[in-house]
Amino acid sequence: MTTIAAVMVAFMAGLFIGQELLHRPRIVVAPAPPASMAAPTDPNTAGADTDPASIGSQPPSAKETAALKDAINKENDPQRLAELAEFHVDQQPDIAVLAFQKAIRLGARTAPVYRGLAVAYLGLGEMDRAQKNLRIALRLDPKDIAAHVALALALQKSPSGEKEARAEFKKALQLNPPASLKANIESALKRMG
Repeated sequence: MTTIAAVMVAFMAGLFIGQELLHRPRIVVAPAPPASMAAPTDPNTAGADTDPASIGSQPPSAKETAALKDAINKENDPQRLAELAEFHVDQQPDIAVLAFQKAIRLGARTAPVYRGLAVAYLGLGEMDRAQKNLRIALRLDPKDIAAHVALALALQKSPSGEKEARAEFKKALQLNPPASLKANIESALKRMG
């Protein structure tokens, strides 16, 4: 993951959490995926003392990734797929993309799902796909502050996207975001000139 993409994913992860402050419905209601869909743990390291800074920083093994892909293929509940996807969007955006895409195919065509898919694409550095899915999210919910901000961030990386990015930041401000997010948006607009 590129540094820019990592920063964008971290920023967007904070926006997902911030959505609760906005009293907006989220598709994800559980803090972690159901046990049946969680990545298998390594029995050799279970219970071992772990440096808290390294938790989640190790890439998954091929076996863990295969198990997650298998779980996605078998799951037919769009809610559970969206929960799995959001849980993995930061560390395994490729897994999140697969789960969000299947959730959409199964009928979960909501702004939070398309926004989540876009964040996963941002994590993979696929700005065009991220922008496309953010535009879908905004068609479904034009008041989704997180989607406006994410689209602005993605547009800033486009050669000709600065004007549109500024407009998206301004739309987000018009929707009265929480104070901390408002300060970040205003700061971004000042840096843009």
